[in-house]
Amino acid sequence: MNLNQLKQKYQYVDKDGVTRDRTLNIPHYFEEIPFIYSPHLDGGRIKFSAEMQKLYCYVADWEKSGSVCYEEQSELANVCGLKRRQTINLINTLELIGLITRTKIPGRRNRELRALPLTDAHVTPPEALTAQPVTVSDDVQYQSAPTTELEPDNPAEEHSTSYWDDIPCVWDDPAYQAKPKMTDQQGKPELPWGGVVFSKTNGDPIEAAVEWALTETMGDEEEAYKLISKVVSERTGRTEVFIPRAPEVYDDFDPIPF
Repeated sequence: MNLNQLKQKYQYVDKDGVTRDRTLNIPHYFEEIPFIYSPHLDGGRIKFSAEMQKLYCYVADWEKSGSVCYEEQSELANVCGLKRRQTINLINTLELIGLITRTKIPGRRNRELRALPLTDAHVTPPEALTAQPVTVSDDVQYQSAPTTELEPDNPAEEHSTSYWDDIPCVWDDPAYQAKPKMTDQQGKPELPWGGVVFSKTNGDPIEAAVEWALTETMGDEEEAYKLISKVVSERTGRTEVFIPRAPEVYDDFDPIPF
């Protein structure tokens, strides 16, 4: 497939009849949002990972182009750089925290995804939100839709053993669920990788943690991040989820074509 064919694959016709390239635009200020807060989450927050940002913005960009996202889960998994099962978990989480909705459309196999606005309530710790007015981001236009349970693209796969054999995300595994503990770090022993620091300002685990976990898991990156999540969750008393960042292939291009 040559370049022109690739471009045509991801083009659409807007309301004025103009053919345009579909894009994935992630606002630069998302780098300053390490966590998304919600009372529906264990521990009250989750990391605003690159994968979560991509999926959220991808759904939002469909609406900005005058259409609605109803792509297959396998295609959404390619966008996020995740496995299909992990992508399903991510969609469930985005709906749980109020950033997307899903609607079953009669006669259509895939569910319709729509983005909801990112607000102060999503990005501000609850204890700091009481004195601030709620602000809604202008980056996302949306329409409300009923909440529904996500189903596999192929209903026959629902009871297929192989469909669910992919490694699940950390928050699915009871072994990685944190037990309530005091969050005060004073007087606690050092973490296995040394010191008491476990994350950078952007929410990613520090290099020492990654190096230690990779050694413990014989170089398995996914299991290494699960191990870091478990150790940090036990230390903080709340569920902490760390996911390896997908390779950024399009950093030098703006916007990224899809």
